[in-house]
Amino acid sequence: MNQLSKVSKIRWLVILFFLLTIITNYIAQVNPFNGQTNGEVSAKYSTLITPAAYAFSIWGVIFLALGIYVFYQAMWAPVELKVFNHMAKWLIASFITTSLWLPAFQYELLLLSLIIMFLILFSLIRISSILVKDKTISGSWRIWLKIPFGLFLGWIAVATIVNTTVVIKYAVVSIGSIDEQMWLWITLALGFILAILISKWSRNASISLVFAWAYFAIGKNESQTEDSLILATTGAIMLLLISIFFMYSFYKSSENVGFKGA
Repeated sequence: MNQLSKVSKIRWLVILFFLLTIITNYIAQVNPFNGQTNGEVSAKYSTLITPAAYAFSIWGVIFLALGIYVFYQAMWAPVELKVFNHMAKWLIASFITTSLWLPAFQYELLLLSLIIMFLILFSLIRISSILVKDKTISGSWRIWLKIPFGLFLGWIAVATIVNTTVVIKYAVVSIGSIDEQMWLWITLALGFILAILISKWSRNASISLVFAWAYFAIGKNESQTEDSLILATTGAIMLLLISIFFMYSFYKSSENVGFKGA
């Protein structure tokens, strides 16, 4: 009990905003804003880069991983490690913006939803940056702490690419005049490179793993041509293999610095 009384208030706020985000997501599915779910809006503004519907089930894994971390950082994480406090404000920001994205998207405010998506992405990059620079948590343990944020960041990065494509296609200019098939290949290539670079920078294989999941689902998009299916599936397999390599590499090179305090 004495341990809990020493926990910073901001860590408890992380739990509060996490629960509010879960509630907001539940409401958005059961009684959606503007009377339409995310899936229905996505179907209305579909693109070739949009993953098959089953891909969005990853949110269950993301929220489960985040939930474990959220309660750990308040109830069991060492109080003296200030890194959890530093990450807390950005995690709260990501929860708030995630909740705001739902009504913006369901009300079909495409440009606003994209701006909010970039804010979510920025907050998650800030968290990853803090974890990269932190030396107070043992290297091997820090790898486990990165998993929730890698899953979250990876999926938001994919969602940002999809949202950007939606805005360009429906709110700026018809991709059809540019050749939507070519646009798909370009975004797949850029996403592939982005997944590798971010994973390597953050030393977080969860990010490239999420991209692999998304690429498999993009290949299952009913609108894909055979060439695009092969390209997306090949990219997914390569990202999966790269993720396995990253997992092994990051674990082997992790520093056993122990808990030093902050």
